[in-house]
Amino acid sequence: MNENLSSLLERVKHGAVQAGKAAESAVKTAGEKTGELVETAKLNLHIADLQIRVKEILRDIGALVYSAHKHPNTDTEKVDAMLQELDSLHKEIADYRERVSALKHRKFCRECEAEVGRKDEYCRYCGARMQL
Repeated sequence: MNENLSSLLERVKHGAVQAGKAAESAVKTAGEKTGELVETAKLNLHIADLQIRVKEILRDIGALVYSAHKHPNTDTEKVDAMLQELDSLHKEIADYRERVSALKHRKFCRECEAEVGRKDEYCRYCGARMQL
Protein backbone atom coordinates (compact mmCIF):
# COMPACT_ATOMS: atom_id res chain seq x y z
CA MET A 1 0.00 0.00 0.00
CA ASN A 2 1.22 3.45 -0.78
CA GLU A 3 2.76 5.25 2.22
CA ASN A 4 0.64 8.38 1.62
CA LEU A 5 -2.54 6.30 1.49
CA SER A 6 -1.50 4.42 4.64
CA SER A 7 -0.82 7.72 6.43
CA LEU A 8 -4.17 9.10 5.31
CA LEU A 9 -6.02 6.01 6.51
CA GLU A 10 -4.22 6.22 9.86
CA ARG A 11 -5.28 9.87 10.26
CA VAL A 12 -8.88 9.01 9.31
CA LYS A 13 -8.86 6.18 11.83
CA HIS A 14 -7.46 8.49 14.52
CA GLY A 15 -10.09 11.14 13.68
CA ALA A 16 -12.87 8.58 13.86
CA VAL A 17 -11.67 7.37 17.27
CA GLN A 18 -11.53 10.98 18.54
CA ALA A 19 -15.00 11.70 17.15
CA GLY A 20 -16.33 8.56 18.83
CA LYS A 21 -14.86 9.63 22.18
CA ALA A 22 -16.32 13.12 21.79
CA ALA A 23 -19.75 11.70 20.94
CA GLU A 24 -19.60 9.35 23.92
CA SER A 25 -18.71 12.23 26.21
CA ALA A 26 -21.52 14.39 24.81
CA VAL A 27 -24.08 11.61 25.29
CA LYS A 28 -22.90 11.02 28.85
CA THR A 29 -23.08 14.74 29.68
CA ALA A 30 -26.54 15.05 28.09
CA GLY A 31 -27.74 12.08 30.14
CA GLU A 32 -26.41 13.58 33.36
CA LYS A 33 -27.99 16.97 32.60
CA THR A 34 -31.32 15.34 31.76
CA GLY A 35 -31.23 13.47 35.07
CA GLU A 36 -30.48 16.70 36.92
CA LEU A 37 -33.35 18.48 35.16
CA VAL A 38 -35.81 15.70 36.00
CA GLU A 39 -34.70 15.66 39.65
CA THR A 40 -34.91 19.46 39.84
CA ALA A 41 -38.43 19.40 38.37
CA LYS A 42 -39.55 16.78 40.91
CA LEU A 43 -38.12 18.78 43.79
CA ASN A 44 -39.75 21.99 42.54
CA LEU A 45 -43.11 20.18 42.37
CA HIS A 46 -42.69 19.06 45.99
CA ILE A 47 -41.85 22.64 46.96
CA ALA A 48 -44.96 23.95 45.17
CA ASP A 49 -47.17 21.38 46.94
CA LEU A 50 -45.70 22.33 50.31
CA GLN A 51 -46.20 26.03 49.61
CA ILE A 52 -49.88 25.39 48.83
CA ARG A 53 -50.20 23.61 52.18
CA VAL A 54 -48.50 26.55 53.91
CA LYS A 55 -51.04 28.96 52.40
CA GLU A 56 -53.91 26.72 53.50
CA ILE A 57 -52.62 26.59 57.06
CA LEU A 58 -52.10 30.36 57.16
CA ARG A 59 -55.68 30.84 55.96
CA ASP A 60 -56.98 28.45 58.63
CA ILE A 61 -54.89 30.13 61.34
CA GLY A 62 -56.34 33.48 60.34
CA ALA A 63 -59.86 32.09 60.65
CA LEU A 64 -59.08 30.64 64.09
CA VAL A 65 -57.51 33.86 65.31
CA TYR A 66 -60.55 35.82 64.18
CA SER A 67 -62.82 33.25 65.82
CA ALA A 68 -60.84 33.62 69.06
CA HIS A 69 -61.28 37.37 68.78
CA LYS A 70 -65.04 37.04 68.35
CA HIS A 71 -65.47 34.20 70.85
CA PRO A 72 -62.88 34.37 73.67
CA ASN A 73 -63.50 30.75 74.71
CA THR A 74 -62.25 29.41 71.33
CA ASP A 75 -59.72 26.59 71.60
CA THR A 76 -56.32 28.02 70.59
CA GLU A 77 -54.47 24.71 70.86
CA LYS A 78 -55.30 24.16 67.20
CA VAL A 79 -53.36 27.32 66.36
CA ASP A 80 -50.31 26.00 68.23
CA ALA A 81 -50.49 22.70 66.33
CA MET A 82 -50.82 24.55 63.03
CA LEU A 83 -47.86 26.77 63.85
CA GLN A 84 -45.76 23.69 64.56
CA GLU A 85 -46.85 22.20 61.24
CA LEU A 86 -45.90 25.47 59.52
CA ASP A 87 -42.42 25.32 61.07
CA SER A 88 -42.06 21.75 59.84
CA LEU A 89 -43.22 22.65 56.33
CA HIS A 90 -40.83 25.61 56.13
CA LYS A 91 -37.95 23.34 57.14
CA GLU A 92 -38.96 20.77 54.54
CA ILE A 93 -39.17 23.49 51.85
CA ALA A 94 -35.71 24.74 52.84
CA ASP A 95 -34.33 21.20 52.59
CA TYR A 96 -35.82 20.73 49.11
CA ARG A 97 -34.43 24.10 48.03
CA GLU A 98 -30.98 23.07 49.24
CA ARG A 99 -31.20 19.96 47.08
CA VAL A 100 -32.33 22.02 44.06
CA SER A 101 -29.55 24.54 44.60
CA ALA A 102 -26.96 21.77 44.80
CA LEU A 103 -28.20 20.33 41.50
CA LYS A 104 -28.15 23.75 39.85
CA HIS A 105 -24.91 24.83 41.54
CA ARG A 106 -26.84 27.72 43.11
CA LYS A 107 -28.18 28.52 46.58
CA PHE A 108 -31.16 30.29 48.11
CA CYS A 109 -31.23 33.26 50.47
CA ARG A 110 -32.69 32.23 53.83
CA GLU A 111 -34.15 35.73 54.29
CA CYS A 112 -35.96 36.49 51.01
CA GLU A 113 -35.78 33.03 49.36
CA ALA A 114 -34.20 34.44 46.18
CA GLU A 115 -31.90 32.20 44.16
CA VAL A 116 -28.33 33.51 44.17
CA GLY A 117 -24.91 32.35 43.01
CA ARG A 118 -23.16 29.56 44.91
CA LYS A 119 -20.22 31.84 45.79
CA ASP A 120 -22.23 34.98 46.63
CA GLU A 121 -21.48 36.25 50.13
CA TYR A 122 -24.51 38.55 50.21
CA CYS A 123 -27.94 38.24 48.65
CA ARG A 124 -28.15 40.51 45.62
CA TYR A 125 -31.86 41.04 46.28
CA CYS A 126 -32.15 41.79 50.01
CA GLY A 127 -28.51 42.23 51.08
CA ALA A 128 -28.58 39.48 53.73
CA ARG A 129 -25.30 37.73 54.47
CA MET A 130 -25.30 34.30 52.91
CA GLN A 131 -24.46 31.19 54.90
CA LEU A 132 -21.23 29.62 53.75
